Amino acid sequence: MQTSIKLKFRPSVIIGKVGTLYSLLIHNRRVTQIKTHYRVKTEEWDSVNECIISSATDTTRKTQLDSIQRCVMWDIHRLEKIIKDYEEKGVRYQLANIADTYKRQCTKHSL
Repeated sequence: MQTSIKLKFRPSVIIGKVGTLYSLLIHNRRVTQIKTHYRVKTEEWDSVNECIISSATDTTRKTQLDSIQRCVMWDIHRLEKIIKDYEEKGVRYQLANIADTYKRQCTKHSL
């Protein structure tokens, strides 16, 4: 079964405030979201290509955006690895399995 992962942006309901990035997972026509703690402004998000725009003129913000981009790519890589491990083992899995494994890994690495 094919599972897709997309990085998405949820803008803040308050104009001018930062929005939230999250991962959208789709498997067997089911969808789940995995929240992140990464925040970007609406103008820092390319909705067509679904990626961060790190063209900030402020060097501090540019550094922050570059760091967020690296972290997001690492998180997506981890999700892909979890999915690959399930598929290589021939184990039937659901989105909840992926999300649970991902959250356990995040908890383990933050200790």
